[in-house]
Amino acid sequence: MGIRVTGRSLSNTVMVGLHANKQKMQELQRQLSTGKVMANPSDDSSAALSAMRFRAELARQKQYLRNAEDGQNWLGTADLALTSALSVLGRARELVLQGLNTGVNTSVERDAISAEISTIKEMLVSLANTAYLGKPIFAGTSSSTEAYGPDGDYLGNNEAITRSVSRGIHVQVSLDGPGIFGEEEQSLFVILDKIVADLHGNESALLEDLDALDAKKNNMLNALGLIGARFNRIDKLSKNTESKKDTVQKMLSEVEDIDLAEIVMALRSQEAAYQAALAASAKVIQPSLVDFIR
Repeated sequence: MGIRVTGRSLSNTVMVGLHANKQKMQELQRQLSTGKVMANPSDDSSAALSAMRFRAELARQKQYLRNAEDGQNWLGTADLALTSALSVLGRARELVLQGLNTGVNTSVERDAISAEISTIKEMLVSLANTAYLGKPIFAGTSSSTEAYGPDGDYLGNNEAITRSVSRGIHVQVSLDGPGIFGEEEQSLFVILDKIVADLHGNESALLEDLDALDAKKNNMLNALGLIGARFNRIDKLSKNTESKKDTVQKMLSEVEDIDLAEIVMALRSQEAAYQAALAASAKVIQPSLVDFIR
């Protein structure tokens, strides 16, 4: 028995074809406007899962880079503080050498040296209280707003502050205040107080005070070397992380980003096919219907 093709069935067939063609064109237009292959995870569940994993890894690498930058800023702040402290300490050493000239200095001159030494102590306490983002860098994990009190008493602790700069790798960014400035009776600040006292009647002890200052100078130099080593380690790890981040970003792009040239060509081809389908349909079904579709 022959199949009868009615005008209605022909019109329906043409409409279905035009609708599918138009949907494809709209999908290409969406991809072109968003730059993404998928509109919803359900479009390609496997690709969507891969994209989620890549985005999670990308976020992790970016966090490592932020941690590294924060660590380097912390260490850079410590470097500036200790470099300044070394300069100030150098001036204190010059003053002690002046004080050793017992036959030259008058009492007025010794008073002037003492006053400057006291000022130097205040400057060094201030440098020892250097903070990064409101956190004293020589106070360990202490919640104190200062590492040292006005008299040079230590208010922090010896717990280390680290930054996670790569998978499984933590770099210490804090520095041990007592390890640099000394502690209790051997602290730099006590030594400076002793110098002030020794300038008035105990000049022979100034040589011992000079040795103590030199010991603190060596502590600062060692700390600066440690800062440099940690900074360079973070820098090296950051470069590796940046490379990993770029690789993950590329992999993510391959999963969810469009090929612009390919989509543009496909869209033009689809638009041409749609126009051709409309023209062909006009010869088969009522013109008014085609006009309505246009």
